[in-house]
Amino acid sequence: MALETNETWDDLMIQLKVEFNDLKDKRCWRDVNIIQKLPLFETKFHPKYYGYAAEIYHWLKNKGGKDFKKWALAMTPDASAFSSYNHYKQYTWNLGEIITSTWMIKSNHHYYRYLKLTGKDLKDFDRIVEVGGGCGDMCKFINLMGFKGEYIIVDLPQVQEIQKRNLRDFPNVKWTTKPVKENTNKKTLFISTWALSELTLAWREELVDALKPDNYLITYQRKFENIDNEKWFSGWNGHREELPWIPWDGGSSYIIK
Repeated sequence: MALETNETWDDLMIQLKVEFNDLKDKRCWRDVNIIQKLPLFETKFHPKYYGYAAEIYHWLKNKGGKDFKKWALAMTPDASAFSSYNHYKQYTWNLGEIITSTWMIKSNHHYYRYLKLTGKDLKDFDRIVEVGGGCGDMCKFINLMGFKGEYIIVDLPQVQEIQKRNLRDFPNVKWTTKPVKENTNKKTLFISTWALSELTLAWREELVDALKPDNYLITYQRKFENIDNEKWFSGWNGHREELPWIPWDGGSSYIIK
């Protein structure tokens, strides 16, 4: 069974296909109006994400060594996906001596909250399966932080076209529209930041039944369309942490294990 979404995403994918096809220079994909409106890459500046990035900045800076240089590279956005410097500048911010972006400070928050709450480093997994990869920014961040394993993104074909442009330098990334099966020979991390909570209930069950994840980094909103996500996720164990600066759809929360 291929990836199945709710009505909201079905309609948006039609619009995305039209706008992306109309784009004269496909290299400038972040300029596409619907991509900026959808939560495919973080366009809003959230002070909490930025403040946490500043904490990581000072922590790594004080440690010294290669860790800071690697992190600084991961935090630095690629300007080539915008048609002009002014467009790029809308989403970028100074952080010490580096320039970072709205989408990189969000990826940083996901990465380090997982590390802090579980004691596990994402780059130590053999395999990562991400459902709903956005523009590929979380995958890019993790790879730049040193991940060398297999990275599988489960997403819609229209969105995968964008991800493939963003992740063209990472040969370890693979794509599918179908559930990924459990592999007991590989230590696997399941990532889904809001996407799982926006899928149909039937497809969620099929995906989870196939993967059987023991380790996961999930964010979800409490309500989507007519689905009570709080009820659906109630059986998942692990660390739970609110994201109070994201109040829409009943609020959002991490589940991390």
